[in-house]
Amino acid sequence: MQPYDAGMRGTIRLLGGSLEVALDGEPVPGDRWTRRDAVRLVTLLALAPGRSMHREQVVDTLWPDQDPAGLWPRLHKAAHFARKA
Repeated sequence: MQPYDAGMRGTIRLLGGSLEVALDGEPVPGDRWTRRDAVRLVTLLALAPGRSMHREQVVDTLWPDQDPAGLWPRLHKAAHFARKA
């Protein structure tokens, strides 16, 4: 697997509760997704209009019963592990 490059073309498939990601046509192996929050973040953004959301909307959606003020590190970590996958 080659390192992430901003010029890569990504494809995301969501079907039956599973997530399949490919970069430049090369599938990202399922074992690269080591954090559930990273999978949830990518899935949420894939379904969002324009593939983007404000960070407050993301934390409210992913962790609705928790204090948003303490969730920024968790969001940062989920984004880190999504990029790493």
